[in-house]
Amino acid sequence: MRGALVFVIFLRLCLHSLFADDYPGATVTREVYLMGTSCRITAQAPSRQAALAATEAALRELEETEARLSTWRQDSELARVNAAPLHLPIPLSPRLCGELQEAFSWARRSGGAFDPTVGWLVEAYDLRGKGRLPSPAEMAVARSRTGYRHLSLSGCSLTKKAPVVLEEGGFGKGAALAAALAAAAPLAAALQVDLGGQLAWSPGELVVGLRHPQETERVVAVWRLPAGSVATSGNGERGLWVDGKRLSHILDPRTGKPAEDFGAVSVWAPDPLAADCLSTALFVLGPEAGLRWLRRIPGVQAVFFRKAGDRFGVLATASARKHLELLDPDFFWMEERRQKAAAGGTKPCEGGSKP
Repeated sequence: MRGALVFVIFLRLCLHSLFADDYPGATVTREVYLMGTSCRITAQAPSRQAALAATEAALRELEETEARLSTWRQDSELARVNAAPLHLPIPLSPRLCGELQEAFSWARRSGGAFDPTVGWLVEAYDLRGKGRLPSPAEMAVARSRTGYRHLSLSGCSLTKKAPVVLEEGGFGKGAALAAALAAAAPLAAALQVDLGGQLAWSPGELVVGLRHPQETERVVAVWRLPAGSVATSGNGERGLWVDGKRLSHILDPRTGKPAEDFGAVSVWAPDPLAADCLSTALFVLGPEAGLRWLRRIPGVQAVFFRKAGDRFGVLATASARKHLELLDPDFFWMEERRQKAAAGGTKPCEGGSKP
């Protein structure tokens, strides 16, 4: 399950500069509410009519994706899949078929750190409500009904071998952004869509800001990236409190337990659906295991903010580090701190004191 957190922000001045300097013409921005969150669509085209057409095409794809994937409504295609009986082939639309193929691929590649079949766990913890701690019996039932291996996808026919419940929270926004970009980018000189904090754009480079995992008004780093999508997972704005303790809304499908809340991770990938799945998988894996896994995943960048006392250590892929600038003294490169510690200069994860 992915956190719908707004740690990644679009720097509007940068976008304004990008559009004004590189793409002369009309700019149209539309703001709507869909998929349970806010959405901002900005298109630049030679004329206002063309820019409006691009935003309309993007909005249409976003709405169609919500109608296809939302499990908050009973008439969506995914909700009908969840309600279908076991052991009988379920025909899928080409769109849902492709989206589930990619989601299942990332579930396999991540060893289950990302898994779209966490619906029973979400219900057990009441993550769509006030939150609760399930009993051991409830947890056993939920875990027995979790796992992409309980599903068989042959062509565009899905068969359920157990009563799993697919949950779109870990891939739905990415799927919507991918569809919006595919439909609208050819109509615009430049396009940018921010859907609940996940950002996608085309073409060209963009500078995005990364926010503090806890104090989300603070922009602590800027990151220059090529066309693609940035997704962030963390608990800063969506964690629940149960019996006086923070309950992470991001679950580890392998154990059924909430993932360790180390801070936050932001991921860039060329494909928005991949970025969405990856941000969840990397939060579940954690910084060290996540970075090791990413060595086998070419073309992806990631930045981890890890709690270190009252500060945050920063770990990143080599490609991300080249294009990331830290702005806040409470954030430090963890590898540099470890090198100093090895040389006897300081403690590995020292918090409080400024460098």
